[in-house]
Amino acid sequence: MQITERDIDIIHHVFRHRFLRSTHICQLVEGSEQAILRRLQTLYHHSYLERPRVQIKYYNKNHNQPLIYGIARKGAELLKTHREIPNKKIDWMLSKRSKTQFLEHTLEVADFMVNLETKWIKESNVTLIQEEALEASCHSPTSWKVPLRYKAETFTHYIEPDGLFALNFSHKADEEIGVILEVDRGTMPIKRKSLRNSSILRKLLAYETLWKQGFFKQTYGWKRVRVLFVVTNTRHKDRIQQIHKQAINSTECSSLFSEISSKQNPIANHIT
Repeated sequence: MQITERDIDIIHHVFRHRFLRSTHICQLVEGSEQAILRRLQTLYHHSYLERPRVQIKYYNKNHNQPLIYGIARKGAELLKTHREIPNKKIDWMLSKRSKTQFLEHTLEVADFMVNLETKWIKESNVTLIQEEALEASCHSPTSWKVPLRYKAETFTHYIEPDGLFALNFSHKADEEIGVILEVDRGTMPIKRKSLRNSSILRKLLAYETLWKQGFFKQTYGWKRVRVLFVVTNTRHKDRIQQIHKQAINSTECSSLFSEISSKQNPIANHIT
């Protein structure tokens, strides 16, 4: 097998998103659908990509779905040479790939990000700065340590957003809008007795704290930031908004959080 530049592109896309459906890859990579699907098979059989076994159970519920691909070690090693991705990033992703219990959530994040990259950005005439470029420019991974204080409880939390990117509507470097993506499936509790347990409230408090500390401006140079919640459950959305009003009283953070339905174009209507 002779590796082509398009093969490296395919492997790199899968690496960036952790898991992708074959339909995602056809959106991201130029070429006919049949040719790309054949190449995916070849990359899989030569151990550059893998098909997570958990999708067998997943497809028992969702028949006739496109195959899901993840990064294999051989593909990751290829990226070290051809895309100069640091070893730490490669090792981190290889460790993450085994966490297939989050497969459905990862694919929903991929649905959003692939549509953002291939469709919504073009419709809105916006420049997109991807997470990988942001990390390279500031040498900061997208996992942030946050000291939280709420009522009588103090707790240190590490938060990792579902996605991170920047948008530039004016094409001026100092007018980028940083966007932190949270894809909500309606399964995480809104509030719990303790901040030590995961909840939407803990996320809201963490992002508010980072904003007040000036973290985003210091790290990424962003004067404007939006935490974008993509929601699918209207009742869950209403409860998030309610707890946000109760817990986040600061007027300076009033525009920090945004929400959209999963079917809308998030760029023009919800970020600017």
